Amino acid sequence: VLLCCMNDTTTLPNGILCPGFALSVRNYTPEEQLRKQSKGEVVLAIRGSVSSKDWFINITSEPTLFEYYQGSYEHYKSGGDVEVCIDPVEISATIDINHRSPFKKVKCEVHTGMYKAAKGILETYNMSQYVSQLRSSGGYNDVTVVGHSLGAGVSSILVAMLKNEVVNHWLSTGSNCRQSEEHVLTLHKPIRGIGFATPPVGDNAFSECLLIDNIFTSVVHRCVSVCVSA
Repeated sequence: VLLCCMNDTTTLPNGILCPGFALSVRNYTPEEQLRKQSKGEVVLAIRGSVSSKDWFINITSEPTLFEYYQGSYEHYKSGGDVEVCIDPVEISATIDINHRSPFKKVKCEVHTGMYKAAKGILETYNMSQYVSQLRSSGGYNDVTVVGHSLGAGVSSILVAMLKNEVVNHWLSTGSNCRQSEEHVLTLHKPIRGIGFATPPVGDNAFSECLLIDNIFTSVVHRCVSVCVSA
């Protein structure tokens, strides 16, 4: 079911450019609902470059600071406390996917144009609020953000922003939410993202955080180099 669609790249009142995107929901079968503990899946799809406006997003490539809550949902589920470290955290060279660790605020740098585009989609177009409502009151606990090229870069930042919102909500409600099954389910089922031909939109800290948390998958087509001589 298609809920919202912006076919063209738009210029927001503050001058930020947002690529085309669509929000939809997919209902699970009764068997899937029991197995996945969710009514269905929310899909936020971000379009790749097709216009000159999109390329203005691409070339706005200077880095901007982005703080990300790296940490494990499984750590929370197993009874671990949330320990927030406000200082930069050095990511280990040994990547441990789904490592059970408390939340740590990691200072990263990301692509400015795509960061602003992701922020515009979430805030100006209220996609953050819609996704939250679909999860909390609609019962659509599974959320997938997907995109290609430019859309994949924006998607990777969107996923990080949406996870930050979940963690910030936990911190703002305090320890009482530990008794709430809804909050436990929300933290246990994080938003995930899938990118096709994802451009390098962040520094090593950002990419390794997403890898450790295992919330974003980048799909790269096999490339075969062929030499042809005259």
